[in-house]
Order: sequence, then C-alpha cells, then structure tokens
Amino acid sequence: MEAATMIRSINFVILLSIYIATIIFALISLRKRYLSNRHKAFWVFTILFFPLLGVIALWIVNPQKMS
Repeated sequence: MEAATMIRSINFVILLSIYIATIIFALISLRKRYLSNRHKAFWVFTILFFPLLGVIALWIVNPQKMS
C-alpha cells in the first residue's frame, strides 16, 4: 500500500469517526430537551436522514434549551 493511499484511508477513518460522534452527541443532547414526542421524532428523523444538515439545524434552531 502506498503512503498516500494509507494517509487517505487514515484521514477517512478519522473524519468518519468525528461525523458519527457528532450525530451521536446530537441525539443524546436531544434526549435532554423538553420537547413533545412528536417534535423529538421530527428531529431524530431529520438527524438520521439528513445527518449534517440535521445536526447543524438542531444547533442553530436550538429548540427548548436544555435544563
């Protein structure tokens, strides 16, 4: 395996790990918010089907701050 290919693979794994950790963190923080089940379901759907957009939207909109 060439060095460049190996570095690309390592970078991919690191970025994928950060991406997955961000999604998990957003879902955990969503659990702590006081929202109706319908609103939580909407946010979970948004985060799971549009991960990057959903996480960014959750943090920008910030529905019902955590207590």
